[in-house]
Amino acid sequence: MTHLRKMMLDELQLRNYAQNTIRHYVRTVEDFARRFNCSPDRLGPRHVREYQAELFRKGKSAGTVRQRLAALRFFYVKTLRRAWSLADTPYPKMTRSLPTILSQEEVAQLLRAARTPCERILLMALYATGSLSNPRRTVVCVVAGGGDGALVLPTGGATTIDNGIAWSTSTRPATSSGNWLS
Repeated sequence: MTHLRKMMLDELQLRNYAQNTIRHYVRTVEDFARRFNCSPDRLGPRHVREYQAELFRKGKSAGTVRQRLAALRFFYVKTLRRAWSLADTPYPKMTRSLPTILSQEEVAQLLRAARTPCERILLMALYATGSLSNPRRTVVCVVAGGGDGALVLPTGGATTIDNGIAWSTSTRPATSSGNWLS
């Protein structure tokens, strides 16, 4: 293990970076050095820009290029204690795509595919909250669900509220207050 690699690993571990991040950052610096056949501490902003342009030419996504730049920035700023100019190596703009909007016929077909009333209500809630078109959404907040305060429901589980009726696929009995979420 080279001295630079050990220094970078120590810095990453001191900052409690995740193992996957550590692996990707080290791999990026290795790839960068291999590309120019030179130790990365001898390379500068001109090389980083050239590497960035090459990643785009290879068809890498903006997210991948941003991750690679973050790894190189960490190496130069935290490991080598060098200045880093965002003007010299700008991060690419992330593209955001709009969710697919289903037609009324497609929504009806989706709801008819449910085998049980519980599944149908769950699909209705997920579609109404946009969770079917946005898989990153992990909870649904029901503000007027009865009782005090808002009710936060996970979209990954089979729980939902429809017309004031609470449904659950669990066999867990209701508590004395009638709240099966307790």
